[in-house]
Amino acid sequence: EPHELWVCGRSGLEATELLKKKNSAQIRDAVRRTGPGIERLLSEKTFDLAFIMLGTNDLASGEDEETFNAIKKIHEACHAVKLRTVALLVPPSQAVAKFREIAYSREKVNDFLQQWAKVTPMTHLVDTGELLPFSKDSELWEIDGLHFSRLGS
Repeated sequence: EPHELWVCGRSGLEATELLKKKNSAQIRDAVRRTGPGIERLLSEKTFDLAFIMLGTNDLASGEDEETFNAIKKIHEACHAVKLRTVALLVPPSQAVAKFREIAYSREKVNDFLQQWAKVTPMTHLVDTGELLPFSKDSELWEIDGLHFSRLGS
């Protein structure tokens, strides 16, 4: 049986921003791609499972709890329509390896996500750092040290 996969990634946007725009008809990202906000999308289409990876762009703000709450609320928008989610932890990156404050924020956001996922039956957790450890020489990462390559995706 064929399966359909939708990729709704929004490059360069923060989880907090995506939450604020959850009902928007069109959100434009840093590379000029557009798509609807999560609640708008879910009102127009039915899905079997949602993989959600957010938070990378929020790390520099140091607002760890606010970032986590935005991610959680995006998951909850899915749960509200009976859609199970997979929470992909904020992945490692060159910035995480280089800047202690960003590494700390990633650790905090991921700790919040892990604790929440343990008590949230509609969400399964995946540790992206375990699956794809960061290495600047790895074929799994783009040269920018932030994004997964095609092979890593």
